[in-house]
Amino acid sequence: MGEVLYYIGFETEYTLLRFARACRRAVLWVFYGVLLVLRTLGSFAAGFLRAVGEDLAAPWRQLRQGLRNLRTMLRAEREEGGPVAGKGVAYVVRGVRAYRDLVYNALSYLLPAAALLVLVVTVRTVLGSNFALAVQYRDEFVGYIENESVFEEAQGLVRDRIRGENTGEDWAAEPEFTIAIVDPAAMRSRSELADAIISTSSGHITNATGVVVDGTLVGATQESAAINQLLNEQKAPYETGQENLTVRFAHEVELVPGVYFTDTLISEDELAARLLGQAAWTLVSGEQVQQNYLTVQQVFRETYEETVPYPMQEVENSDLAWGRRVPLQEGIDGTKLVTADVVYQDGQEQGRTVISEETLVEAVPEIIQVGSLGGAPGSGQLMFPVPDYKRISRGRSYYHRGLDIAAPQGTPIYAADNGIVTFSGRGSGYNWSYGNYVRIDHGNGLETLYGHCYSLVVSEGDYVTQGQLIAYVGNTGRSFGSHCHFEVILNGNSASPEDPDDYVTRPHG
Repeated sequence: MGEVLYYIGFETEYTLLRFARACRRAVLWVFYGVLLVLRTLGSFAAGFLRAVGEDLAAPWRQLRQGLRNLRTMLRAEREEGGPVAGKGVAYVVRGVRAYRDLVYNALSYLLPAAALLVLVVTVRTVLGSNFALAVQYRDEFVGYIENESVFEEAQGLVRDRIRGENTGEDWAAEPEFTIAIVDPAAMRSRSELADAIISTSSGHITNATGVVVDGTLVGATQESAAINQLLNEQKAPYETGQENLTVRFAHEVELVPGVYFTDTLISEDELAARLLGQAAWTLVSGEQVQQNYLTVQQVFRETYEETVPYPMQEVENSDLAWGRRVPLQEGIDGTKLVTADVVYQDGQEQGRTVISEETLVEAVPEIIQVGSLGGAPGSGQLMFPVPDYKRISRGRSYYHRGLDIAAPQGTPIYAADNGIVTFSGRGSGYNWSYGNYVRIDHGNGLETLYGHCYSLVVSEGDYVTQGQLIAYVGNTGRSFGSHCHFEVILNGNSASPEDPDDYVTRPHG
C-alpha cells in the first residue's frame, strides 16, 4: 500500500513539474514573439521617420552647401577682377535645376501638413464663432437674435403693446432671416426686439414701463417709480426680517421698460387698480378680467427631521409551507434631515419644495419569509364548501356579507380552494359574531371565510388543498341555527366582501 501511495505522489509531482515547465516555455515564447513584433514595427517606423526626415532636411542641407560654395566662388571672382553677378546667377540657376526633385519631395510632406493646419484653424474659428439670425422686418433691420422663437415671443409682446392703437400698419408682416456671425453682446432679447419692431412704426411712441403678470401685459405707464413703490408697499407688512425668509407675489410680476404707443399708456392709479383687482380690464383676446395680482406669499427655508418608513422585503423559503409568512427581521424607521422652501399665504401653507435631503439614520427593512413548499396558490375557481347541502337560509345583501348555508351540526365543511389558513379560532372584538371560524388566503388577493363552526380541524399556517376538510357546521357566535356562514373577500376588503354567488355554483337537486 505504501509503495502505491509513493508512486501516486511521485507521478503527481512529476506531472505538475512538467506542466509548470510547459507553461514557462509558452510564456517565454509569447514574450519573445511580442518583442519580435515590436522590434520589427519599431524598425519600420524608425526607417520611415528617417526617410521623411531625410526628404525634409535634404533641400535645406543642399541650400546651405550651395550658399557656402556660392560665397567662395564669388570671393574668388572678386579677387581675380572678373564679373561676379553673371556667374552668381548662373550658379543659382544650375543649383535649382539640379536639386529641384529634393524640393518637390519636401513639398509633398509640407503642403498636406499646411492644408491640415489651415483646416484645423478654420474649424476652430467656425466652431468658436457666435452665429445669429439677422432680422429684417418691413424692410428695416431690427437686430440679431438667437433663433426664430425669440422673434415669435417679441411679436407677442408687440401685440400686447399696440392695444388701442390704430396706425393702419401690418403688424403681422413676415420677417426675413439671414445667418450672420456676430459678437454675443450684439444679440437682442425678446423685449429689446419688440422695442425695435415698434420703433419701425409711423405712430406716436414713447419710452415707458409695462407691468407684465404671468406673461400678460396688464398695462404700461411712465410713472414707473410710483408702481415700484406700490409693489414694495404690498410686500412691506410681510417682511419681518426673519432669517431664511423670502417675500414674493403669488403671481409672477415683472416690470418691463421699453417702447410703447402713447395711446396705450394708462395712469398710475388705473394701473394700480388693475393690479389690486379693483378695476376690470380687457385682454387682447377680448376677455374681461378683474383679479388681485398682488397677493403676497412668504417663503421660509426650513430644516427639519422626517421619518423614513421602513421598506418591506419578502424572501422565498422553500422549507416553509406555501404561502406561510414568518417574520425574519423587524423593520425600523429611519430619519432624514430635510431642507425645504415652505410657502405660506394668508397664514396657510400652500406647498413646499424640497431643496436637499440628508440621511441621518438608514431605515432597516422588514424581512418576511414566504413559504413555497408543498403547494400552489388557488386557481380562483372556488368549490361550494358544503357540497351536500344546497339550502341558503340567507343570501348576500347590503346588511349581510355572505351566504348562510343551512346544514345540521357536525356537517363537514371543505376548503373552497388551495391556500394558507390565516386564522383558525374563536372570533373576538369586531369578529366576535363569527364564533369559531376559519379564514383562508388563496393568493392573488382572494380569501374565503367560514363562520359559526362547531369545531375546527385546521390550524393557522396550515396549507390546505381544495376539498380538504377544515371544520364542521355549528351554531357558535351570533347565530340562530346551525349553518356555515361563507364569505369571499377580495384584496383584504372585509368591510365589503364579494358576492359568493359570483364565485361558486350552488348544488342542484
